[in-house]
Formats: sequence, structure tokens, C-alpha cells
Amino acid sequence: MELPPEYEPFTRSEQREPSAGARYHVAPLDAPSTRPAGSALLWQNDLWRVGRPADDRIFFEIFDVQTGAWHYVGDVTNDFSSGTLYPRRLPARPASIMPLHHPHDRALIVGRLAHLQGGVIHSSCVVADGKALLFVGRSGAGKTTMARLWRDAGATILNDERTIVRLDDRVAWAGSSPWHGEENQVSPITAALAGVFYLSKSPENRLKEVPCEESVTRLFTSTFVPVFVAEGPALVLDAWAGILDKVPSYDLGFTPDERVVEFCLSAVAHR
Repeated sequence: MELPPEYEPFTRSEQREPSAGARYHVAPLDAPSTRPAGSALLWQNDLWRVGRPADDRIFFEIFDVQTGAWHYVGDVTNDFSSGTLYPRRLPARPASIMPLHHPHDRALIVGRLAHLQGGVIHSSCVVADGKALLFVGRSGAGKTTMARLWRDAGATILNDERTIVRLDDRVAWAGSSPWHGEENQVSPITAALAGVFYLSKSPENRLKEVPCEESVTRLFTSTFVPVFVAEGPALVLDAWAGILDKVPSYDLGFTPDERVVEFCLSAVAHR
């Protein structure tokens, strides 16, 4: 079985039961995989679609632009905790088993995280002094720049593009997704989230705390929301409300030099 290379930092050789994760069975190569008759579509675009073959399951199909055909690639339970993945042949390696494909691999992850009080955020994230700091902003706001400044100061970059945040045992945890940005690196470690910073460029470093209610809305707009299931947006909103009730968030206008590192650390020093 092969996984996309971006998953390699997160793989483990030992076998163990997941505490609250998900377990998927990989069907044999070329096992029959067709959508059951009468299945209802829930969501679709030109490249992938999601439907319901039964009340307790959700299926995924991917469109192959080379063959012009839809491929049934998996079906899971409503909470994404278990299911079956149907691998496809790789033209260059016909004997290989590739059970995860873009984009349904991301759909599985964001779907399961929504049921675990979490999600994937368009952000960069670093760990310094055992604390995770999340930097959120539109493209060009400085997410990768911040990650590099913190790395130069001795911090660990978790991810400069897409970060996983989850509430577990009343603690907000941050970790990397497999999908990175310009820095082309990820770290599989996790750390307690100490602060959320909404980025903008400024001639001087400035900080203003953002109320929880406003922060929930702003974080939601930077989240990869599982809109392909009806309950997805509400689950993500509930997760962010629980997390931002415990973790402070700030508007951060910053000048891109090393001074911003201590400036941010001072804001979360008591965390």
C-alpha cells in the first residue's frame, strides 16, 4: 500500500487502537466498487461528489478527466469514524495500492475532525517554549513570513499553510496537516494552543484582543468546512466557540522582523 508522500511524517509502524480517531478498511485492488442504486447525491462539483447510499453511510466518487468516468473511492459512517476505501491503479505502478486520493483524503480528515471538535484552518502555526501560536490571514497577509521569523528564532514550524486545531479533554491542541505551503515542511508534533493571531502588515507591531464571538466568525471564514454534509458547518462553529472560549485571539499588525516574536510571546506569557 502506498500513501501520498506528504503523509510520510505522520505514519507509524506500530499497530495500536485509535483512541478517538478513525479506522478505514482498504479493499483489495480492483474490488467491485459501484454506487448502490438509488443513492442520493448530497454535494458535487466537476471533480468529486458525495452522496448517501444508506441512512447511516456516506460515499465519495472522483471524476477521472483522462477516462471521463466517475470512480467510487470510498464509503464511511455518518461520523467518518469507519469505512471502506477502494484503491485505484496507478498507471505508472499498476500493482500498487493507493487508497487515498485528492480530494477525498482531505474530505475524510475534515469530516472526521468536525465530529471531534476540530478542523483544518488556513493558517501557519509554530511551537515555541512548548506553546503553539496560530497565525491566520488571507493570502499575502504574512503567514509564511511569520513562520520563517519564528523558525529563525528557534521555534518549530508545524505548518505554514494548513493547521489542525482540536479540543480534547478541555484543552485546545494544534498540530500540522499533511498539506504545507511554500516552506515545504511539516512537523508531526502537537502542542497546546496559546493564542490565535489574525495577521495584517503594519509599520509597527500592534496588538488588539478580539472578542470570542467575533473571533469564531473570523476563524470560520478561514476554515476548510465540510460543507458536503449538512451538519458540517454547525459542528465547526461549535468547535471554534469551545476553543476560542479558552484561547485568546488578537488582531496582530506586524513589521516583518525578529521583534514580532517577543511581541507575541509577551501576549501569551501567562498561558
